[in-house]
Amino acid sequence: MFLAVEANRAILSYAVDGEKSSTELLFECVASEESGVLEVGVNHVFVNEKHFGGHRDRSPCELRLWVRDRGRLSTERIARLGLSEEKIGELGFFPAVEPGPADLWKTKPASLEAFVFIDSGLLADIANALKAGRKTELIYIDVERKGALAYGWEPDGSRITWKIDDTREPSCVDVTGLKIRFSLFG
Repeated sequence: MFLAVEANRAILSYAVDGEKSSTELLFECVASEESGVLEVGVNHVFVNEKHFGGHRDRSPCELRLWVRDRGRLSTERIARLGLSEEKIGELGFFPAVEPGPADLWKTKPASLEAFVFIDSGLLADIANALKAGRKTELIYIDVERKGALAYGWEPDGSRITWKIDDTREPSCVDVTGLKIRFSLFG
């Protein structure tokens, strides 16, 4: 199963802490026109705005994709995250957060957040393409069912249902692949 997304914005971050440094990319994404529908629990949906009409009873979610350097992770951290040849990250659903009376932030709507860890050289290639002005065409995020995801009744597989019993709690599925297409011209 995969999600097809378009990046509205990409943010490249560098951090230095003593002798340790890190690079990460953040893509703020929406569902592409070729993406199907991801129904999240009974209240939320990730869908292209052109196809939202049939899902007005659900709250839309946006997706943030974090791409990080796997080479900077310790073996203990890799084990704790459960990363392997088959699992390169996680896609999480995070419920809406209402601020308390003393909090300074506004309400945060429910969201999807993908955290993907890739090879250092590949991360550098992607960052260089973005710095050179290349535009992302489409990003495909492959996700694993793991008992939580199922296809809908549509024969073309255009609807995926994420079974979440309690949408007030975060829930995660595995990310098994990532494909990023860049425009070279035009």
